[in-house]
Amino acid sequence: MVNSCLAFNILENSGLLIMRNEKISIVIVDDNIDFIFLLESYFSQKEDMEVVGTAANGLEAVTVISEVNPDVVIMDLVMPMLDGLGVLEKLKSIGMQKEPIYIILSAIALPKITQLAFSLGAEYFIMKPFDPEALASRIRQLQLYKPKEADILNSPPSTKDIQHRIIEILNYLGVPIKLKGYQYLIDAIVIVADDISTINSITKKVYPVIASKNKISSARVERAIRNAIEITWTRGNLKNIYSLFENDIGNKKTRPSNSDFISKIVYILLNNNE
Repeated sequence: MVNSCLAFNILENSGLLIMRNEKISIVIVDDNIDFIFLLESYFSQKEDMEVVGTAANGLEAVTVISEVNPDVVIMDLVMPMLDGLGVLEKLKSIGMQKEPIYIILSAIALPKITQLAFSLGAEYFIMKPFDPEALASRIRQLQLYKPKEADILNSPPSTKDIQHRIIEILNYLGVPIKLKGYQYLIDAIVIVADDISTINSITKKVYPVIASKNKISSARVERAIRNAIEITWTRGNLKNIYSLFENDIGNKKTRPSNSDFISKIVYILLNNNE
């Protein structure tokens, strides 16, 4: 049984087990006091999370966030005195001892505003109304897998932890864990990284291996991977996606093919393993 005092948070996927013995500290920023109360009450029921501060306007938010230095900030975009973008700009200018994960809430989603939020440090954008449980799951995912871009690009993996590194990268991009294509992507990347000659024969050499392992057709493997990539490109962490794939997708921001996506991740892994 998990000890509630330690508030262990356990995520098990593909053999990866991560345990935290500290609660995830959260600051909630919204000009709707009732909304703050409801969200604070919800998180108070979670053994692995705690609300350590709240703010009802942007100026108050800057003070609370800089003083409390939380793990996660859940912040509305439209607020009096200083909006969410202004808060991000202010905190970026003063610098933080520890950079929180910023999750932006909004009832509207304009592409330019969303991209500006990401450029200022936001990690995730969620539309109102939303499912609190889905938000909690995303917080855990973002907090557990919090690799910085420099860490991903500059820290070479060893043979033993290559699968762990693949999982870090997929979660960094926001590939949904629950999708079948998530595991198939891990398998495909491992196969290609182990035998680089298969990089130009993914359909003929890689998919059949995964299909045989899961007792399904190669076509289903290909569709599942394509679906995972498509969903990631619409619901994943756009800031991180464009950061890693900027040279590949250019200004069109179109999703890569299955082969291109797998090749890119393999390139990152092998390039850092030299």
